[in-house]
Amino acid sequence: MRLPWPRSLFARMMLIWLVGIAVVLAVSFMLFVGERERVGRAALFEGIAQEIAAAADVLDKLPADERVRWIDELGRRRLRLSLRPPGDHLRRLPQDHALRGALRQTMPERAIVLCAHAREGRRHPVPVASLRLTDGSPLQVTTNVLAAFIQGREIDLRNKQTALRDKYREKYRQLGIIEGESEGGR
Repeated sequence: MRLPWPRSLFARMMLIWLVGIAVVLAVSFMLFVGERERVGRAALFEGIAQEIAAAADVLDKLPADERVRWIDELGRRRLRLSLRPPGDHLRRLPQDHALRGALRQTMPERAIVLCAHAREGRRHPVPVASLRLTDGSPLQVTTNVLAAFIQGREIDLRNKQTALRDKYREKYRQLGIIEGESEGGR
């Protein structure tokens, strides 16, 4: 069965116009959503790059023996800092990765190696940035993702390993073996 085609020229033109407007709106919406995601990701990586730059600047100003004491305080929120070179198990990220561009823009004078660490139970590898402080000592920065959102909905990052970690952390905390909260993620 064929759909009825309008008889008058005016009705045909209106139908073509309406279909055209609908196509334009659909394409416009898809471009808007894609651009929104790209801008959000760029803003996230720029914030991470600024935090890495601030931590590196603070560690540069500290004497080498005091850095170990301050390293945990500087990397609390989204970053895990360590004063060691990158491991061999890491794979290099491509040159066009968005975090690499943000790091180059924030710290153009530093040589940065950007790698990824694939963790079991996670969909995406964890970015790891390695750089050298002004005195030549290595600084490794691992991102610490606490939440993920896709299309405005929070994605559950828990898996079997995190459930077991939380279970035994709570058990050891109750036994007095470790101190701290039973909340996961640290």
